[in-house]
Amino acid sequence: MVLLESYNGIFLLLFALAAFLYASVGHGGASAYLALMSFYGLAPAEAKPLVLMMNVLVSSVALFSFYRKQHFDARMFLYLALPSVPMAFLGSRMPLSDQVYRSLLGLLLIASAIKLLFDQRSQETIKPYKPWLLMGIGLCLGWVSGLLGVGGGILLSPLLMFLAWAPAKTISGLSAAFILVNSLSGLLALFGKIPAVENIQYAWIGIVLVFGWLGAQVGVQRANFIWIKRLLAVVLMVASFKLFLQ
Repeated sequence: MVLLESYNGIFLLLFALAAFLYASVGHGGASAYLALMSFYGLAPAEAKPLVLMMNVLVSSVALFSFYRKQHFDARMFLYLALPSVPMAFLGSRMPLSDQVYRSLLGLLLIASAIKLLFDQRSQETIKPYKPWLLMGIGLCLGWVSGLLGVGGGILLSPLLMFLAWAPAKTISGLSAAFILVNSLSGLLALFGKIPAVENIQYAWIGIVLVFGWLGAQVGVQRANFIWIKRLLAVVLMVASFKLFLQ
């Protein structure tokens, strides 16, 4: 049953905020969209393909913006994407009970909120990366992204920043590309199972595309929106607790 239908305007605002913020750091926003859709009352089977579609749109405009400014490393991307794409497909095909799905998603939302609360990006000394380890990361994150219906960028970005294998902006470009290919792979795995899109959901798709593009334009200039990150982190935390209590 769809909940909170009288608050469609608020949901549109929150979708816009999420797309803007996530695209500014090269992300698609899937974790935030899943949180909002759980508030709205969408079942996981309905939310997953819709989130992947929104992820494809937002990560595409983010990738275009960061790639155009040369914040991208094609070789690193190939090491990540070659193992992740088939694993995202397989992960999307794996059945999960609603309870397990909600628990795993709740953990992801908490991790996302913590990342937003403590994200203080700075340019660090760049270390040489290990191709075999990049492929292992792609393998694991591809499977997780397919399983949960996300692109994997929310996990990839902090990991690459911790390892200091690329500058922050390059990591944003890599995350956008990683999210795009994994989301497409996940959608392909769900082909034939995608429910009809309702009118309000078309509005969600349109709003994330517009504000995702705006966020990406701001992101390549390295604007920082600390207070917005904190607000979105609170939304994610509340949504995660809602999932655990269901």
